[in-house]
Amino acid sequence: MGKKVLHQFLMDVSIGDATSDHAFLIQGWLRDLGFESEIFGAEYDEELGSEVHQFTPGTFSDQDLV
Repeated sequence: MGKKVLHQFLMDVSIGDATSDHAFLIQGWLRDLGFESEIFGAEYDEELGSEVHQFTPGTFSDQDLV
């Protein structure tokens, strides 16, 4: 069986925003269950640094299930 991967995508990831906070909570649960889980945002607060990845066209290949 391959690795379990479940990423989250948000238009905007902001510190203190309820939707963003929930995304980080869910990410923690997924990682505790053994999933690889990253958060991608079209826009995000710079202070989040490496916790959020920039989502742009071409982030994934045609082989990825998104």
